[in-house]
Amino acid sequence: MNKIAIGCLVQWYEIELVEEYLQSVKNAIDIIDNKRDVIIDLYFNADETLEKLDEDKIYMSSIRDKFNKILFDIFDYEDNDEVGIISNKYDLRLSNIGPSNKLYTIADYRRDFNDNYCDEADVLMWGETDSLIPRQTFQILDTMHTSVKDKTPKYVSFFATCKMWDDSWKILEHPEFGPLWNSILEPELREEVADEELLGF
Repeated sequence: MNKIAIGCLVQWYEIELVEEYLQSVKNAIDIIDNKRDVIIDLYFNADETLEKLDEDKIYMSSIRDKFNKILFDIFDYEDNDEVGIISNKYDLRLSNIGPSNKLYTIADYRRDFNDNYCDEADVLMWGETDSLIPRQTFQILDTMHTSVKDKTPKYVSFFATCKMWDDSWKILEHPEFGPLWNSILEPELREEVADEELLGF
């Protein structure tokens, strides 16, 4: 299997969202043979520039403890002074060590994630705390990369056919995407051709 890295920035105020996301990542990894073929990179950001913590309700240490408990419950991951990092099955990595006191955005994280893993991994995937990863995700990415890596070593792929860019990105767009996108927009063709055919499945 190709080496895949999936990375996610977790802002402290997203603590209630991240457990379901991480469980979906684990579920997708659990159906592949070697679970360590997928690197799970996480950056827990405790910075309060964008959102202030109400310490009358909760302390940052409690939120960090909850995050660590989620990692332990889902991945059997624990990092403590006496034992060190424990997790035999999964390649889970925490990008940030210690408290963070600077604004760190999704753009910062993704740039660092791409730089950190572009040589180690064959496929990079950006995760989101508010997303659920389909169970077959890593099998699909592995198959897709194996089928295109010799002809197209660098590419961007999306699981949906939702075009989220303007014409200034056209130089990066695959030549077959334009006609496919236009055909999806034509109602009569959309009814005649099944989604599986349009998407090449």
